[in-house]
Amino acid sequence: IPIDERPYIGSSEDNTVMELIVGHNGVRRLGEIAGWVGLNAPGPRPSRYAPPAGQPPQGAQPPQGGQYPGQSTQGAQPNQPRGMLRDETGEPGPLRLFNEQLGGQASWLLPLALLGLFVAPWGVRFSKPLAREHQALLFWGAWLVPMIIFFNWAGLFHRYYLEMMSPAIAALVSAGLVAMWKDYASGRWRGWILPLALLGSAAIQVAILGYFPDWGRWLSPIILGVTIIAALALIVLRLVVWQSPLVTRHLSLVTRHLSLVTRHLSPAVTSVAVLALLIAPTVWATTPLWKGGHTGLPFAGPELLEQPPRPGGEADPELVDFLLTNRDGEKFI
Repeated sequence: IPIDERPYIGSSEDNTVMELIVGHNGVRRLGEIAGWVGLNAPGPRPSRYAPPAGQPPQGAQPPQGGQYPGQSTQGAQPNQPRGMLRDETGEPGPLRLFNEQLGGQASWLLPLALLGLFVAPWGVRFSKPLAREHQALLFWGAWLVPMIIFFNWAGLFHRYYLEMMSPAIAALVSAGLVAMWKDYASGRWRGWILPLALLGSAAIQVAILGYFPDWGRWLSPIILGVTIIAALALIVLRLVVWQSPLVTRHLSLVTRHLSLVTRHLSPAVTSVAVLALLIAPTVWATTPLWKGGHTGLPFAGPELLEQPPRPGGEADPELVDFLLTNRDGEKFI
């Protein structure tokens, strides 16, 4: 379509689709990663809906007054959206996914998922071709790890993008917990990883809740208390029950019955600890249901409950008049 017969391509710097693909939705998204791979660092982000430096879209005339509805008389402010995005995602760095803005979105179980990526293969012998278990871990690892790198150092993204990590986190947490439980139940030395992993996950969640004192004041004691009790119970049960065959042969009948009872308690204790680790993500996930979510840039968290009521969805009358005046016979605007 000729330039003078279409609107300006928003977010582009030269009014072309290719620049939008390669620039705004390409290199500009990479942020610091662009420099790692030898690409030019992106410049100031252009305005989303208008051409740079106040340039009017070719082929359309602005309404009376010389500017479009909602356009500042000072022209486009390319650096302002970048600052707004920093407020939404925080500064790039290795721990960005655990900052105040992003920690509560998808990072509650992220360390446990990464641990699962390493411990899950232990119980499966390596073979060629790869076993289905190794294929699954390779798939989910290739899904999650690049996203962690991207979101920690990316230049342009929104919080709701993090939902792309959720399937991989769920799969790796599940695989890791199963593998750690099998090691725990078999009496191997690796069985000690299970209670330590549960404690570590609880500590990380408490750290994230530290950004939200009003919520952490009651959520942190529940999560940490339940997890500590469960982890200590797993440690005690392991010390008392998971004896070597030589010791087991000399156990009394009463002790053997006690051993059977405690063996059945271990799965229940582990389940309680896992449920405790799901409390905070569940509370966060339900906040949009209490007051309604942010339709433009959706996210979850206590900030939603503190925001003032959103304005109604009525259209700007000046914008409507401008679109109707310049529709040129189109059926939809």
